[in-house]
Amino acid sequence: MADRKQLKSDLEKISWSIRRFLDRDGFLLENDVHERSITHKLAEHLQCEFKDYNVDCEYNKNSQSPDKQKKLGECAEKIKVKCPDKVVTYETLIYPDIIIHRRGGPMNRCIIEVKTSKTSPKEDCYDQFKLKCYTENTNSDSSGLGYEMGIFIKFITKKNSGSKTKDKVKDVRCYTNGENNIPLEEHFRNLLNLQLV
Repeated sequence: MADRKQLKSDLEKISWSIRRFLDRDGFLLENDVHERSITHKLAEHLQCEFKDYNVDCEYNKNSQSPDKQKKLGECAEKIKVKCPDKVVTYETLIYPDIIIHRRGGPMNRCIIEVKTSKTSPKEDCYDQFKLKCYTENTNSDSSGLGYEMGIFIKFITKKNSGSKTKDKVKDVRCYTNGENNIPLEEHFRNLLNLQLV
């Protein structure tokens, strides 16, 4: 399990990756391309910072599970209560936008969910609640999730959104141990020069 110093260090790497993504690939946001294109390019920048880890998009494998699939598991019941319009079960497969991990082992460093300004608050809430579940048990529960940290990023997609990070990132959230980690979130916001809108 990562300590606070390690989590802050990871957030610094993630913030540098976001800045590089915005600088080099801002075209994707300005032209409102699909979320998968955005997460793919962001993952490339993250891989440069997390050289000793694998950075994958839409990765659905779990070497700790008998059928090798990542599933919601026990998180499904909590999501049903929080998001009753979502059809989820214990067997629902998950495809996180981006994960930082070591393939073939239980080392799940960080899970990242990305949304754009066109997604509804309901979808944002669903992703944020999933991040709470995914980080709930860092020793890995029966679903084999147990990410050390969860990150939610909401990008602004529009032409002429400005040149500063705060003009292109609408919101960020940080989760550890199944909770919104406000001190880490504030640190992350400061790294990105964001203020609450």
